Amino acid sequence: MQITCSTVVHTLNFIFEQESRIGGSASGKKKRISKAHQTSTLDGDVVCKVETALCLLSSLLDILILKNDIASRELLIGPLFKLLEKIFSDEWMPAQDENWIKASYGISQTGSSTICYTQQTLLLVLEDIISSLKNAIPLKDDITNKINIKMLITCARSAKHGVVRNHVFSLLSSIVKVVPENIMGYILDIFTVAGESTVSQIDSHSQHVFENLISAVVPCWLAETRNTDKLLQVFVNVLPKDC
Repeated sequence: MQITCSTVVHTLNFIFEQESRIGGSASGKKKRISKAHQTSTLDGDVVCKVETALCLLSSLLDILILKNDIASRELLIGPLFKLLEKIFSDEWMPAQDENWIKASYGISQTGSSTICYTQQTLLLVLEDIISSLKNAIPLKDDITNKINIKMLITCARSAKHGVVRNHVFSLLSSIVKVVPENIMGYILDIFTVAGESTVSQIDSHSQHVFENLISAVVPCWLAETRNTDKLLQVFVNVLPKDC
């Protein structure tokens, strides 16, 4: 099956358009419910559109995981970061019904778990694309400018699941290896959110992800500032008070 970047971008634009329409309908309904002080379920038309958009998006990302031979995949970085911003925002599919949303494989899931799955898959796709660019260094400015470190830090902070946060950290590690200049100005923020996560995520996999991130970012910090004391203070600040 031949898939091009333009096909993916057109599909994403269609999903964005559907999400915009659904979000508008749901917001209007929520306002009316608030005024009347009563609860109500979504009408069938909106439910169908939400389910279609989520299933389409999930299926598209599954394909992108499998089809890693698409020509010029780096052109997808911008559209995928745009999708990342939406899928982590509170406005994304704001009126989900927890009982009916289904994943792309046909397994019944709650709305929150479907969003979690989509977030993970999207982060995996971005990590795979960016990691594949190691042999293309230095990257063109129109590619590096699409890699939004500030957004990734926001995603890590807002992630409701540790596994999703780990995927954000893994993506950051890959970015540092390809475009280390992109993280300058955000290093302390990265250390802070990573340090906060290690306090609550104590499983071995999370620790491994954290170590990979730190080993990638620390050399950038030392090359930029040579200030080890400030670096250590960041981690001291996030430790529980009774430590």
